[in-house]
Amino acid sequence: DLLVDDLASVSPLTRVLDVACGDGYLLERLAARFPAAHLAGIDASTEELALARGRFGVSKVQVVEGRVRRRAV
Repeated sequence: DLLVDDLASVSPLTRVLDVACGDGYLLERLAARFPAAHLAGIDASTEELALARGRFGVSKVQVVEGRVRRRAV
């Protein structure tokens, strides 16, 4: 909740990518606080993403399975 409160000071909050979103708890809190924002999460765990999808059902929050890696320049 402290992180969500801190993000509330960012104006305007329109897009958020939650890396390693797990079961989607943070995305759920953000969706409640910022209903107009486009929210997405990525996680490597199929099981955690299943829990995240259960939180949102069919909604604007997108969660995908994958890994985020640093790309060499």
